[in-house]
Amino acid sequence: MRVAEAVTAGRLRAALRGPAGVAAGTAVLGASGYGFLTLTIRVVSPADYAALASLYLLVALVGPVLCMALEQETTRVVTSWRAQGQGTRDALRQLFAAAAVLVVAVGIGLAAIGPLLVDRVLGGHWGLWWALFASLVGFGATSVARGYLAAHRRLGAYGLLLGVDGLTRLAPCAALAAAGVADPVPYGLALGLGPVASLAVAVATVRLGDPGPRLSWRGLAAGASWLAVAWTASLALANLAPVLVTAALPLAPERAGTFAFAFVLVRIPLFVLFALQPVLLPVLTHAVASQDRAGMRRGMRQALLLVAVLGAGLLITAAPVGRALVRALFEQAPVPSVATFTLLAGGTVLAMIVQVLQPALLAVASHRMVAVAWIAGVVVFAAAFLLPVDPVTAATTAQLAAGVATAGIMALALRGRLAFPSNPGKSL
Repeated sequence: MRVAEAVTAGRLRAALRGPAGVAAGTAVLGASGYGFLTLTIRVVSPADYAALASLYLLVALVGPVLCMALEQETTRVVTSWRAQGQGTRDALRQLFAAAAVLVVAVGIGLAAIGPLLVDRVLGGHWGLWWALFASLVGFGATSVARGYLAAHRRLGAYGLLLGVDGLTRLAPCAALAAAGVADPVPYGLALGLGPVASLAVAVATVRLGDPGPRLSWRGLAAGASWLAVAWTASLALANLAPVLVTAALPLAPERAGTFAFAFVLVRIPLFVLFALQPVLLPVLTHAVASQDRAGMRRGMRQALLLVAVLGAGLLITAAPVGRALVRALFEQAPVPSVATFTLLAGGTVLAMIVQVLQPALLAVASHRMVAVAWIAGVVVFAAAFLLPVDPVTAATTAQLAAGVATAGIMALALRGRLAFPSNPGKSL
């Protein structure tokens, strides 16, 4: 047992060096979004900019909601198969086939609403619709490739895929803006082709491996569906509070604006935990497949220690740093209170804890409980916004209460699943 524990601890220490590459790729991808929105506003008309901003939001929504579930399921399955000494070729073929089916199904849906989408959202530009569809194709296939790379601990290549996506978006947009191009379609196509360029790199990095067991199609569909629900709910909790506050304070836009700034600022530490996901899920899944319960607990303790360090720093610095930045950046605007910053920071700490509990539940194939926890968080969030209090108070309370509900349900579910399933490769 001590030998197995030492191997698991060594594997985790080695794996924790990988997030640097993932973080770098994530930073490039994030910068590309900021660059896309800031470059295009200077050269296209206001109406065309609204269409490009809508395209950006659609790309950011459609890709993660539909494809992150496949990425995480690929990571879990490939890690489990490898830990048990089984080939991954047949399972990977099924996962790529599932991605193709998903792309076709969503593509048909986008085509069906295409005229309405183009006329009402994309400014009458069919080229922007094709950009959205191209991003869907790239996201769909690349999600499986990213899951494969995470399972094989090839995190440098994983980060490269993210970086190529970001650079393919940013570089053409910068060149187009420098040339004074005012047509929105080339900018939209650059945005949509980022995931396609990432796919071209992924093709060179994936090796299917030896023949092995096949997945249950029913189990695969169920697991991916539950994860898609979970991702949808998590994105809602991550983005809705500022939108609802803005809607509730139409006569106080400055206050709504500084709250939105505070909300985004205190969530910056979450990017560290997002970069840890392709590391933590394979480590915990390997421990489950190896029946190394102590190794799984050790991996979670180390991840939670990181959360404790980041969380303590955030709780201490959020209010003084955030309030100083608001004063420096927003002239004459109301500064959110110390309590607002501190409560938002508390919500972020809970969100970071969730980012540790969720991969642990996925490692034991408890997809359903992941979705249930996120749905409960959304319900609690909505209920808090119905309280007869100030909108900012409601938003901070909602964020905190949703975090407590989501993390609490996940923790209870994980405690009940520490007796590992007999077949960790099967979705529940």
